Amino acid sequence: MNVRHLMTMLALLCASHSPLVLAQSKMPEECKNLNELQILPSSQIYQYQMRDTLQVQASGVCKDKIKAEWDKNASIALQFNGEKISELKTPPIIQTDPNQLLLQFELLRDSGNEINRSAWDRFLLKRTTQTVQISLIAGNQLAWRLAPGAEVLFEVTDSKIKWGVIIIGAFIFIAVYCCLMLNTKALQDDITGYYSLGKSQMAFWGLLVLISFIGIVIVTQRIESIPLEILVLLGISTSTGLSSVIIGSSKVTDAQERSKGLEDKKSNLESIANRTAEQDDSLKGVSEDLNKIKKNLKSVVENKGMGKFISFWSDICNDGTGFSFHRFQMVLWTITLGCLFITSVCNIITMPIFSGTLLTLMGISNGVYLGFKIPEKL
Repeated sequence: MNVRHLMTMLALLCASHSPLVLAQSKMPEECKNLNELQILPSSQIYQYQMRDTLQVQASGVCKDKIKAEWDKNASIALQFNGEKISELKTPPIIQTDPNQLLLQFELLRDSGNEINRSAWDRFLLKRTTQTVQISLIAGNQLAWRLAPGAEVLFEVTDSKIKWGVIIIGAFIFIAVYCCLMLNTKALQDDITGYYSLGKSQMAFWGLLVLISFIGIVIVTQRIESIPLEILVLLGISTSTGLSSVIIGSSKVTDAQERSKGLEDKKSNLESIANRTAEQDDSLKGVSEDLNKIKKNLKSVVENKGMGKFISFWSDICNDGTGFSFHRFQMVLWTITLGCLFITSVCNIITMPIFSGTLLTLMGISNGVYLGFKIPEKL
């Protein structure tokens, strides 16, 4: 064996272990005849919505490959624009013609299946109404693309229904939140009467999640599970609102106890017939401190924020001495995440899955607010 033959054998041996060759060996033979994979019933324009059933008829070589794969692994999937959005759940149906198989795929998003949910999210993120390229996956093989010979359109639901639900939902959210703000004391601090940032955020997320959940059910006609991340977000806002109420209550309790103690001290000093100059100074100081506390306690029940839209924004960003950045940053983060939430619901008709980083950031923001609230004035 000469050197040339030896080099040729080594090249072939290396090529046989090349990842590229291995990948190519997994590629199924394409259906030479485009009629071997057809969408049924045939049409000039195929239009599908979520909850529809898409039927594919397989024949010839493709039919044999699909049947063999199903008998082996029971794994046949449907792709829209490269995203695996549906698995074949029922065995292929043998038609009257034994050389034909019927595959039926349900176009439903499984919110409990993270892989399926993510695939739908990526697909819908482009547009909720779009032209799609359909392909089949048999097991782990590369996809066979369907050539239906006509345009295939997909939309989550009728666009009029979708935008009608979005507009009505937005109106209900604004109306209910404004009603809570202007006509009730639901968003006010029970003690000070000013608008409470903690309560306002809690109402914001509670209303937004509830209305979005109902809207998604109406549009998809399917109950979507609420992502764990959204429950964590609701937990953060609820615990913040509750903590702010507890902190406010403790301040009033402390002020009332201090007031009672100063009144007792003042009475004792006033009962002294011949007070010294030092005692007179002490009585004067006690009286001044007592008047300040009483003034603060009196202002607590004035309900200054009631019924004023401008007062709402002023109150939630005010710590008692003026504009407060730790409150303002919490307002900004709430609005930012709210916009991301609304964008996701409108674009991909599902609640977003916020990353752990964003939820941690929101927790830090709310924690900073509560930390600075403790020394705030009553």
